[in-house]
Amino acid sequence: MSLTTDQEDAAGRLDLVNDSPFDEINNPYGLSRGGNSRGVFVRALRDFVTLVRAAVGFADTATTQASSASASANAAAGSATQAAASAERFQGTSTSNVTPGLGSRTFFTQTNKAFTIGTNLLIQSRGQIASWMFGKATAYNSATGSLTVSVEAVGAATARTDWDILVTGARGIVGPDSWASPVAWDTGVTYSAVPPRSTVTYDGETYVATVTHTSGATFNAANWIKIAARGTQLTKATGTDLRALTDDAVYLTPKVMADAMKFFNTGAGTTITPDFGEAFNRVYVMSLNGTLGQPLNMKDGEPIVLYFLQDATGGRTLSFNATYHKFAGGIVPTLSTAPSAVDRLSGICRQRGGGLVVEWGSLERDLK
Repeated sequence: MSLTTDQEDAAGRLDLVNDSPFDEINNPYGLSRGGNSRGVFVRALRDFVTLVRAAVGFADTATTQASSASASANAAAGSATQAAASAERFQGTSTSNVTPGLGSRTFFTQTNKAFTIGTNLLIQSRGQIASWMFGKATAYNSATGSLTVSVEAVGAATARTDWDILVTGARGIVGPDSWASPVAWDTGVTYSAVPPRSTVTYDGETYVATVTHTSGATFNAANWIKIAARGTQLTKATGTDLRALTDDAVYLTPKVMADAMKFFNTGAGTTITPDFGEAFNRVYVMSLNGTLGQPLNMKDGEPIVLYFLQDATGGRTLSFNATYHKFAGGIVPTLSTAPSAVDRLSGICRQRGGGLVVEWGSLERDLK
């Protein structure tokens, strides 16, 4: 609350009234003596009355506001009392001896509660937090306090007599404790029920069930969530993996390719048995006469390069097992015999006549 302009002016003038001699120019509010002191007094009296009226108005306003505040406080107290009473209707207690379990359970609790049919209820033991039940009210007698609940989920199955009963929201979806083993799914085959959150393999892909599904006559993809990666993690191949030509779950790098194609150096015995799983390309030092026998780990379409190096003596010869080594026109080549001579023989593995053989090109003799 504040003074009006007129009231402010009146207060300002009263502030100037004094008991010094009146002087029209230097002290127009003086009351001490002089013919004008009566006029000064009358004007001051009027200003005083104005301020008294303002004070009375302020007092009336304050009284009104105090009454309004009191009424508001009373209303708030009433609302709080009503809220507390309403909240009390949404909770109760029970000393009924009940063991948690699925299905119907009966409790005796307080009367006049808001436990209407279909209400979600959490029933929790005060003394053992692991003992609880969640379900929906199926019957409640507000006159006797008899409450029946259809329990959908439970905690520890321990009988208790210290239950708090609370109205609650709907229960959320519960995830699995562990994943079930994948179930193979084939069209036209009927299986036992596949529960939600189980994994299912179908047509080379892996899915997670979203609903219970029992019929194998059709595969309804709307009921499954596909796991794109299927949990497979590829590893890097080695040169040995590449030469084996069997692994279909690894990835290649340029270095792996180089490792697989590098030459393998070894001495030649009387019978030479190249292992193509060990090396596609090989170098043999001929220190005696030998025979090229059956290669190991041949693969159809596999390219092969062999080098034959004469030792310092020279004159070493090489024959071929005709079952596994084929030449154009059936003409078998002969090695260079000069000391330290280098010959190269290139070919390719091929499935022929029910078995794998090496079809060789011409022998490149005495490379310089």
